Amino acid sequence: MGFHFNPNMFNTIRWSVWGQQIWALVGAVAALTTMAILLGKFNNRPVFNQMGITLNAIISILSVTVKAAVACILSECMAQWKWILYGREDRVLIDFDRLDGAARGPLGSLRVLLRTKRAHVAQFGAVLTLVAVALDPFAQQLLRLREDVTYRKSTNDSLALISSAYTYTLGIANIEEVYFNNGTFDLVRNTSTTKTSRFWNVTTSIQPSMEGAIMSAFYKSPEELRRETLFQCSSGNCTFEPFVTVGICHRCKDVTSDLREMPGSYDELLNTIIEYRTSNSPGIKVGGPGFYATGYSLPNGHFIANTDGCRPYQNIKCRSKSYATTSFGTGNPNKTVAMKDIDTLLWSLSIIYADISALKAAKALYSTNESPEVTWPTVPLKALECALYYCGKFVNSTVLKGRLKENITDVAGKRDKHSWASSNQFIDDSSDLLPEYRAPPDEIRSLEFHKLWSVARYQPLTIILNSKEQVTIQANSIKSIGAYIQGLFRWEPWFNNTKVRTELSRLPGMENAVGFNGASFGPVKDLLAIAQPPALNKLVSTSRSDFAGIARVFESMAMSMTNEIRRTNQEADIAHNGMDTMKGKGLVGSTVVLYEVKWPWIALHVAILVLACTLLLVTIIESKSSAAVPLWKSSSLAALRHGHDIGGLFNDSDKSVAGMENTARKTYMSGRQIDVEGTKHSGEQYAGLVESRRASQTYLDDEGMDSSTTDIACAERQLGNSLTPPSPEREPKLAPRAQSHTF
Repeated sequence: MGFHFNPNMFNTIRWSVWGQQIWALVGAVAALTTMAILLGKFNNRPVFNQMGITLNAIISILSVTVKAAVACILSECMAQWKWILYGREDRVLIDFDRLDGAARGPLGSLRVLLRTKRAHVAQFGAVLTLVAVALDPFAQQLLRLREDVTYRKSTNDSLALISSAYTYTLGIANIEEVYFNNGTFDLVRNTSTTKTSRFWNVTTSIQPSMEGAIMSAFYKSPEELRRETLFQCSSGNCTFEPFVTVGICHRCKDVTSDLREMPGSYDELLNTIIEYRTSNSPGIKVGGPGFYATGYSLPNGHFIANTDGCRPYQNIKCRSKSYATTSFGTGNPNKTVAMKDIDTLLWSLSIIYADISALKAAKALYSTNESPEVTWPTVPLKALECALYYCGKFVNSTVLKGRLKENITDVAGKRDKHSWASSNQFIDDSSDLLPEYRAPPDEIRSLEFHKLWSVARYQPLTIILNSKEQVTIQANSIKSIGAYIQGLFRWEPWFNNTKVRTELSRLPGMENAVGFNGASFGPVKDLLAIAQPPALNKLVSTSRSDFAGIARVFESMAMSMTNEIRRTNQEADIAHNGMDTMKGKGLVGSTVVLYEVKWPWIALHVAILVLACTLLLVTIIESKSSAAVPLWKSSSLAALRHGHDIGGLFNDSDKSVAGMENTARKTYMSGRQIDVEGTKHSGEQYAGLVESRRASQTYLDDEGMDSSTTDIACAERQLGNSLTPPSPEREPKLAPRAQSHTF
């Protein structure tokens, strides 16, 4: 019997009958809402324990409340469905027992799922009953504890300090005045004259700590140097507002594509640099013009050359020195390849070197190897240029578990137009500069140290940042650092050799070439080669002869120098080991235990409440869809009211539960008229009269009358002969079944 919707059914629903379930639903919704509000309020909040009551206990109580309310709804709905199903159709009597068991708990629900047929809504309710068991474990997963750090302002008791600097003043540049007396004697007049000439020399020095910072770049990685920033954090967890500091930046670029083979022979030039075509007798040349040397050059005139047929990495068949690497360093942006836009340049170094991967593949270090990869001029070459320059840095620092982590970015800035201006006066007085102490036009804005041009007075270098802040480096600091970097990466004899420059200018396309001022020579042994200056050997070797390796050295150098500038940037900082530079105050963190809500785990509570509400609504509608379905739910009185109608069916069965269940599996029951009072089947008369006679006999026994069991049985047989129950054949609908009965 299917469901037929009645438009007036909602008007006839007896809400008082379902009042308990409706209030249970309201209570479950209220408990779940309260649970969600509490979880949202205390999410990411410190753990509380007021008078021994914890949030976990409150959540558990609310979860149990939801579970109890849902269990009440499901139990009554499942109980009502045994009346709904028997009001629809004939069903085996055992289903009544199964549905009644499902109303009591999970085990009965499992029996309904596995053994009851044609009861989809009831099985849905059974599933909900089983799922409701998991509400408690899900509630336990809702709330977890985690450790976090809360921050407060730095105080004298709890400090959060970090070093920073807006200016750098350390470094010495002394001007030494030298007098030179030039005397002449006039033999004709027998007189002598003396002319005194005045000269100035510049001597520089940097702080030992800055020297150590520069040299540490050759053996420390950027990751290691990031942890060397000076800071103080008493709790081990601190955070700082982003700040700006003066520092050193770096830039590297691969310029291999700019490397070109140059026309003409570089033989005379190589011989001028290091003479190799003379014998022990003066003026006698060895070899003559038969040598040919091929050169490769960058656009600024930085070149490398070897005699053809030379194997430079083995120093075999090389007429001159075998050049494995050449470098050119400068502080003038105009002489660089790719750093012309940097107007605060400290030092730029271009390097022409061999493709180390190709050399390793060709086994270039073996003296027996004569492959093209190791023979000039077919040696594969690469070139790069790296620069160090003064800049501002934007720093975002945090300390977590005693370990500093900084996110440092270079701040775009512009050199102030009035900074680093020369006064055209000597540094120690107001007299005008002599012509030889004045920088030429293409050098006037350069920060490069020069033994003559650096005698003049200069204004500090000021860099205006995009953030409207500015950083400053004093002139003596620039001169002293520049002089030290020059001595590290430039070999002075080549730089000042006028013969070399004259010979270089004679080559086609090399009229204004810068040449080179550093080189390493073959043979390469133990991963190293002889180099001038020696620092070039630390920068370029067969173990670090690639772009990434060389670039990391410049990155480390910039980072290490920045750390030193932040640590000690004035004379007073040296006496206090840089402790006074920690002026940036931050927030001190302390560990606290917080609640953390895992919201996905509340989904089961919401889902089962919605589904239980749906089941309740369907049950109410189905109960009013037919007049044959009573609203008895789990009432035991309802079962007792009509229990005598089928009592005779179990007379012949075993008195055990198993025996009654076996009979119930073979018996069909119709409940279409279960709510109609009066006799439903003539068989009821038989069962009723038999029971009445038994009751009468019991009454007689109670009055003390003698009666034997045989007499009672005889009376029953006589009564049975007069009221024989109709044959099952009289009920066509139940004819195929083994046994049937209708209340």
